Amino acid sequence: MITRAILRALVVASVVGAACSDSTEPSLPAFSVTPASQWSGGVVTIRSSYFTTRSQAPVIVADGDTLALTPVDDSTVTTTLPRGFSGPVIFSIARGTRTDNLGTVQRVGYRETRLLMPSLMGELMVLDSSDHPVVLGNITTARPQYAVVGRIDLVTGAGQSLDALHGTSTVQYGLSPSVAPGTIVARDTGDTLRIYNMLVSPPQSISKTKLFGTGYVRHLAQLSTGLWLYTQSHWTYTQPDSGPLRAQVQTESPWSLFVSPRGDRTTMTVNVVTGGIPVFDNATGDTAFSLPLQGTEAITFSPDGAVLYAVGGYYYQPDTIVMVDAATGASLHPKVTLPDGFIAFSATYSTLGGGSLLIGVADTSTLALLVYDATTLALRGVLPTPNDCSANPMATSTCWYGTVAADDTRHLAYLVIPGDPTPVWSFDLVGTP
Repeated sequence: MITRAILRALVVASVVGAACSDSTEPSLPAFSVTPASQWSGGVVTIRSSYFTTRSQAPVIVADGDTLALTPVDDSTVTTTLPRGFSGPVIFSIARGTRTDNLGTVQRVGYRETRLLMPSLMGELMVLDSSDHPVVLGNITTARPQYAVVGRIDLVTGAGQSLDALHGTSTVQYGLSPSVAPGTIVARDTGDTLRIYNMLVSPPQSISKTKLFGTGYVRHLAQLSTGLWLYTQSHWTYTQPDSGPLRAQVQTESPWSLFVSPRGDRTTMTVNVVTGGIPVFDNATGDTAFSLPLQGTEAITFSPDGAVLYAVGGYYYQPDTIVMVDAATGASLHPKVTLPDGFIAFSATYSTLGGGSLLIGVADTSTLALLVYDATTLALRGVLPTPNDCSANPMATSTCWYGTVAADDTRHLAYLVIPGDPTPVWSFDLVGTP
């Protein structure tokens, strides 16, 4: 009988070669390798009566890797599907001089890279327009303080330079989303601040607004009727159309704003905040609660706005995931550290598979997408690309400004980072037709 100790002690060389005739080895009993489709880096289960009659640990190979096996019972083991790109992975067993195929798992991961125009810069953001995820960003112009807004449809690849729209800040900072779905605050060609509906083409001006505060403003967002949030280099404020400030919070280098799908909460990615990252009540402008992080790099909400996910750390240290009730700030799960020292740069929610949290990450050698169970925060998969962000190991170079988009209708996800042209990495999701 195979023992747990034998399986845990399995250390063998990789086996290469096709199945061949060897009369000294008896026929194999049936094997099952499940599931038929699994995330890159996900768990695979192997079952066979073969395990119950063995006095030595078997040598099982997939994608050129000898697998570490974890016993479940006398006839069942689990293992990790080697990380890699989408495609079939054959599981084989080595017996003497022969190798027998046990089954095939369709690995789900990176699919392709496209280079699209226009060339987007700065912090990117995603909107969903008629079931098409659309990424927005800035385009460098001769007037970079208020750069032109660019837009790319991630399904069709079609891009536009929206010359009549300029951001609220310099080219590197994110655009300013507002409480109405699909809207941002931007400047027209005459420098008038307006709320624009970005879900139509061309974008439609809904109303004018005014510039709040004094000096340089990074972001300006409508929280609710007559109530606004704006950021500067070291502070974030909320203020009504007229009257005194509602809130003033010290926030060092806010980069992007994120509004809940149900319109009741707004928070941000920011380098560092003493005392936790503020989450604002959109009805009152007050701080509803603070996230237990000193800095954030990725923010997303569940589709119903009930759950808030944040990923962050402190000055580019390996990141952790925080999952809280978006109404109260109560923790819904202990913090989870990202694997392998990855640093996050964006996150989104996919409704597939009962709900998945998708996190764009990078280190000095890998650009990847992490997939978590949105309820348990169990790591479902690690989906590497062929690329990295090694130019700047502290801030993961231009990946720092990137974004993640989910296209559940087509069972795809995308990573997009600034570039000339704009690079877009596509990933299959489990269940991809």
